[in-house]
Amino acid sequence: MPCQKCNVIYLITGAIFIDGPQLMAMIKSSDRISVHFQDEAYSGDEIKTTMFVEDFSQNLVPYTYTANRTQVRCELKPADKAASKLIADLLAPFSQFNSRGDMARSVWNAIGVIANILVTRGEAIFEIVTNVDENDIKSFSLVRMAGQCSIKKQKIIQYLPVHLTQAKGLPASLEIPREKCVVITFPETLGGKKKYLKWFAKFREIESADPYNHFLRNPLSDKKGYDSIKHHAVHELALWSATKGFGWNHRSSSNKLFSNYYTIYRTLKFRKTQFILRDYIISELTEHIHNILKQISFSSQLVFSGLLTIADIDEALEEWNKGSMDIERMGSYLS
Repeated sequence: MPCQKCNVIYLITGAIFIDGPQLMAMIKSSDRISVHFQDEAYSGDEIKTTMFVEDFSQNLVPYTYTANRTQVRCELKPADKAASKLIADLLAPFSQFNSRGDMARSVWNAIGVIANILVTRGEAIFEIVTNVDENDIKSFSLVRMAGQCSIKKQKIIQYLPVHLTQAKGLPASLEIPREKCVVITFPETLGGKKKYLKWFAKFREIESADPYNHFLRNPLSDKKGYDSIKHHAVHELALWSATKGFGWNHRSSSNKLFSNYYTIYRTLKFRKTQFILRDYIISELTEHIHNILKQISFSSQLVFSGLLTIADIDEALEEWNKGSMDIERMGSYLS
């Protein structure tokens, strides 16, 4: 059984240190194979796409309480401080700011980051990296594999951009053993990776046709009788129609196109879509973490409580359709 005073890793300005008996002990070796580099999934100028991705992947889990003050928990059962610190360390790369051993916050952050990757790329691939510090203490971290990757039966191939291979003298591709990787794919319950990415590409294509984005270069502007305002309204309808299956309300509480009743209905439906994604990520992440813990003789498992469920949203949708929902209670479903 690992020592109950197991050290914790912190990431500080890109370097890895250990906080334990030997304060700030530096990593002397790492088995990381993949290479990190910036790889944007879409342009920041795609406003609707950016909004959709943010809304789909953010606020999947409240950090402390739901709107009705039900406490949300992420715990290890049976409780194990060493295993808790190991999980916080494993998921440290997912946190913008160091979680300093806060396992629950590390897990919440990881769920949000994985959701963002799935919504933008359809698949999230990570390498399980083993680090050894100068005191020969082993630790682990889960790092995303950037760029295009090809999944084979026994390995995953990461393809590097030309500018990186030329500047750093790296090969065109790197091979990472399959057992060293974690792969989470867009859930089949929401259409699966292939269908979703096809839809995502179509949605971006529709957004790119917004006449307001090409006001000075719109070839229709000189046509007699052309009305850019009506054109834009038709375009907005096309975007709303494209996102109907997910229920996204385009951050609208009410507008000239739809009633307040329908907008809230879409909002509730979108929350259900989010919860389907959330529950899927929790299931996948929990399984992978448990497998890693088992390899080093930990038996604890992550347990979640206090989260609103898909059944809660189904009940809310039924009440809203019947007109029997208490408006004040609506906040607990939309927060």
